[in-house]
Amino acid sequence: MKKKNILKLIFLLLIILIVCSIFKDSLSSIFNQIKDISFYGFISVLILSIMYSIIEGFNLSILAKQFNSKFKIINGILCYFYTSFYKTVTMGSGSYVFSIYYLQKNNICPSQGIDVSTLNYVLNKLSVLLFATICIFFNHEFIYEKYFNYITFISIVYVITILIVVSLIFLCISKKFHKLLINLLNKLIKRNKYKQQIKYIQSEISNIRNSSMIILRNKKVILFQISMNLIKYLILYYISYIALREMNVAINVHQAITITSLVTILAGVIPTPAGIASIEFVYVLLFSIVTNSVNVVSAMLIYRFSSFIFPFLIGGIYVILDKIISITKVT
Repeated sequence: MKKKNILKLIFLLLIILIVCSIFKDSLSSIFNQIKDISFYGFISVLILSIMYSIIEGFNLSILAKQFNSKFKIINGILCYFYTSFYKTVTMGSGSYVFSIYYLQKNNICPSQGIDVSTLNYVLNKLSVLLFATICIFFNHEFIYEKYFNYITFISIVYVITILIVVSLIFLCISKKFHKLLINLLNKLIKRNKYKQQIKYIQSEISNIRNSSMIILRNKKVILFQISMNLIKYLILYYISYIALREMNVAINVHQAITITSLVTILAGVIPTPAGIASIEFVYVLLFSIVTNSVNVVSAMLIYRFSSFIFPFLIGGIYVILDKIISITKVT
């Protein structure tokens, strides 16, 4: 057992080295930009990034408590960092799996882990859409003036996002939608060898619906979750404002938060691994239109440090320490 854990640790370290080598240029650019910001700016970004992580973990713990009352807030925070690390390592494809795996380690069975992770994802998507809607409502004149040539594209993406969120909500609560989905799968997939997989999907969807209905009975939990998510995204988008101001980009806080909320919406429909490249591209595109400044790229790198690199680094430290503790326990 000890030898097996040591091999796992070595393999993990190799993965970290590979990931660092892949993102070597990006990491180098990010850390070079961090060196150029003020001490106050760096501390502000760091504190806000930690606050964002705490709220994310806190929200996850609220959902997890519905299935295990002993699940603590610290477990939710560690789950966020743990998942953030593997999200980067697997280019986004494994974040869902490792979230479920971590929850299982904390006495939440895989089926319930799927429910928690799915509901958390749905509430996050809903909150992103709601935040963007609020920003668009209060700053529609600014958006129309600056992004007149992109209004059609932004509108299409906004509608697509609404459809995605509505579909996810129906997935969680609508029995009729489930039947429609399963009937569609049965019609599209005729081969008998896939029938077992369809039955499994049907079972998991039913579990998600049942779990969702349990949580939805307590409307205060849902409202609190959405409220905390809105605060969480306000913190994240405010980091963008700090990054822009540190790079001497002439923009006010309302404009920065509004544009960053649009960035999140637009990047959310571009299919790239772990959101890598999509956010960077959209961020630079939208802010360059408003500011016409080369410093936008520098601000984007600082913003990505807070939302991408920082959780990955903390998650990596936690995963390594967790493996070391596992080895020492065996001895």
